[in-house]
Amino acid sequence: MIPGTLLSGTAAGAAIALMATIGNLSGYASPVLIGWISQRTGHVEDGLLALAAITCALSVCAWGLARVMVVASPDSEPALLSSRP
Repeated sequence: MIPGTLLSGTAAGAAIALMATIGNLSGYASPVLIGWISQRTGHVEDGLLALAAITCALSVCAWGLARVMVVASPDSEPALLSSRP
């Protein structure tokens, strides 16, 4: 889902800014998390596995959210996003 196709005007700009902010924060937090876990356990692999687990969990959450989002078109009944052509 691209914010520009679902939103318009300042809402699209705000959505794009939010996505950029989350990306920048994750660019900072990921190495910190990997380093912290690696120091605690003594293995870099544990930090990478934790990051992979977080990524998988958030992917499932995003997929579930996309399944329940309702998109209303002006001339039809609301339909689930997954049923759009």
